[in-house]
Amino acid sequence: MTATGGKVNQETFSNRDRSFLAAHGISVDDARHQVELLKRGTPFVNLDRPARVKDGIHCFSPHEADRLAAVYEDHLERVQVTKFVPASGAATRMFAVPSGFLSGRYPVAGGILSGECPPESGPAAFLYHFFSGLREGKFAFEDELDAALRRQGASLRRALKKGEYRRILSTLLEPEHMGYANLPKALIPFHREQGRELTPLEEHLAEAVAYGRGNKDMCRVHFTVAPEHRELISNRVNQGLSQFQGLVRSFQVSYSVQHPATDTLAISPQGSLFRDESGNLLLRPGGHGALIRNLDSLNTDLAFIKNIDNVVPPRHADVSIFWKKVLGGFLLRQQQRVFQLMLDLHARESGALSAAVKYINEVLGQTVPAGLKEDARLGWTVRHLDRPIRVCGMVRNQGEPGGGPFWVRDERSLLSLQIVESAQINHNDCRQAEVVRESTHFNPVDMVCGLRNFQGQNHLLNNYVNPETYFVSSKTHFGRPLKALEWPGLWNGAMHNWLTFFVEIPLSTFTPVKTVNDLLRDEHQGDSGN
Repeated sequence: MTATGGKVNQETFSNRDRSFLAAHGISVDDARHQVELLKRGTPFVNLDRPARVKDGIHCFSPHEADRLAAVYEDHLERVQVTKFVPASGAATRMFAVPSGFLSGRYPVAGGILSGECPPESGPAAFLYHFFSGLREGKFAFEDELDAALRRQGASLRRALKKGEYRRILSTLLEPEHMGYANLPKALIPFHREQGRELTPLEEHLAEAVAYGRGNKDMCRVHFTVAPEHRELISNRVNQGLSQFQGLVRSFQVSYSVQHPATDTLAISPQGSLFRDESGNLLLRPGGHGALIRNLDSLNTDLAFIKNIDNVVPPRHADVSIFWKKVLGGFLLRQQQRVFQLMLDLHARESGALSAAVKYINEVLGQTVPAGLKEDARLGWTVRHLDRPIRVCGMVRNQGEPGGGPFWVRDERSLLSLQIVESAQINHNDCRQAEVVRESTHFNPVDMVCGLRNFQGQNHLLNNYVNPETYFVSSKTHFGRPLKALEWPGLWNGAMHNWLTFFVEIPLSTFTPVKTVNDLLRDEHQGDSGN
């Protein structure tokens, strides 16, 4: 089932097109398949029911959580741990409303922004609270902004008093000044602690020190970055590492960019190949799902994954760090059980098959296909258990946009736990819409992954991707509409065939910064007002 239909035609690529595709590592067959997917539209999943506490989501008592955190800490000396952080996102959306005011798209009178009564909603309300935050010293970047204004013969205090809002935003956002609108979000100072401005980069490094010191007391952190920002990010990371001297034996920070072979074609709304101003095929980044290649390149036992903007000041970080350990301990416990089952199955131990089937039924909530003879049943069970494992934190749904945990039924009617995005759901189907309304939890992208098999070898992660999970979205290129293809999300389609566990974690561990005004929330305020 797909969101849109349409007859799929074989595309003809010129010699110039073929050379262009080859330079990006994309075969003509792959390109044709992409166009076919674009014309099919986004495929809908078949939701069976929402995952809930005691039905797909584990919920631990304080005592159980303490024991799992202790399991993780007890294993740290024997496992390699890597913190994997997608950090290529730009801060453009974070400053979308201030940029719109600066460009004239949101005409708001200056008097409204300096008045005592805030507007109720819309861009005016957003800007009112933004400038109020600047007046009250609640943004970590205000010192840098003040310094930039002083180089122009002004100051932040005087500019606010005189209502020079466009000047303030021009200094903050435009490339000839601070250029925040075009920086990666990773480089925007989010917090201030003990007189230091902290970007998300430094706060992810601090998290790694707190829970990621694996064997040999080494912290491993991997950032995926945009090529044009790699040097800026590595320079800031190198500056930040100095604060951890003496706390950890060594730091290993690595970087990768999204592979060009994962870029995707686009088509026009009418279905023809979309080309840029030079007549070349337009290739666009394939989305988070393409990062499965980057994750696959890590030589590590465990990988913790969290978005770059989901951080808090150090003084608020204890709860989040504790629950990372809980997730890690739960994964290690399940991994140990799966590894023992695999060893027993390979050794043909008496009762091994029945024990493995019981685990699949009672712990994974799945059923071995009926009608299989014993050898086929053994083969299916081995293949089903010999997979990478992920433990995903889930928070109570507070109306946030994004994916959630569901039981999904595939084309063979087999059930599995999946993280599903709203775009994958047919909301016009009454039954599917009802399942969504009954859901209780939200995916904050906070997970730990076990990447090795029971023999200590790395799983080949591409073998566990569901290539039929993809998104077709409407975008523009210099004002021209197009249909874009995004590969399976890293935490849904790209991990579709993993062994999956969901764990309820506190809502306080989810503190994303999607807009600059999110930094005004209490959890993002450090010491001395920030």
